Amino acid sequence: MADTTTTAPTPSRIVFDPAWSMVKQAWRWYNDHLKMLLQICLIAAIPSLLLQIVLPLTQPAATPVVNANLALVISYGLGFFVWSLFNIFWTILGTIAIYQYLRQPVTSNTAWQQFIGSHTYAVNYFSTTVLFGLIVFGGALLLIIPGIIWAVMFSLAPLISIFEKRSAVEALKRSKALIQGHWLDVFWRGLLLGLSVAAVTIVVSVVLSGIGRVSSLSMVSQLLRVLVSAVLTPLPLIMDYLIYTKLAKKV
Repeated sequence: MADTTTTAPTPSRIVFDPAWSMVKQAWRWYNDHLKMLLQICLIAAIPSLLLQIVLPLTQPAATPVVNANLALVISYGLGFFVWSLFNIFWTILGTIAIYQYLRQPVTSNTAWQQFIGSHTYAVNYFSTTVLFGLIVFGGALLLIIPGIIWAVMFSLAPLISIFEKRSAVEALKRSKALIQGHWLDVFWRGLLLGLSVAAVTIVVSVVLSGIGRVSSLSMVSQLLRVLVSAVLTPLPLIMDYLIYTKLAKKV
């Protein structure tokens, strides 16, 4: 008598392109869509740029704490705290806008429309990112190795929370399921991209350090540092997207 029992099909293992090939693909994608990505990054960097300009003008004089006006110190600290929260929220909108653009690069939206339209996903993305950060931080407290393992395992959760509209916990579970069996594939590609971005950052930092030695150009140097950091932001997001689109074929 024939056995009529069936088993669920086992997802086939995904074959990745060579690690360095995917890094080049990320840079190529970045270059091909540079205009829109830069516009979104510049919008997202506005609070940080303003802070670099305003902060030196508003800092309390370097007087001993006992002689400082307590109300001034408190108001200054509170203002900086509120501004930092706003900057975090603004940066989240920029990150979501980039992810959305990566998924649908053919759009009639302007960079500003792309940026503002991302607010619908902000709460879910923020909660997922916070939970992801706490897990990685907890792993780092145990030992460095668990922190690295969990960082890679759950790295796609923030992106999944946007693309698949999942809650924070569901996004983390989904990321783990996708990356299972491909941890090293994801790790090496992320590491190589990080090294390539670090190399660019180091070269630029050396140049800006020279500019910063000129006192009249120190603020210009700080502003350029913020801009360079913002301009390079899309690259790890692009790699996350490339890995996600590859692994999403598993299930």
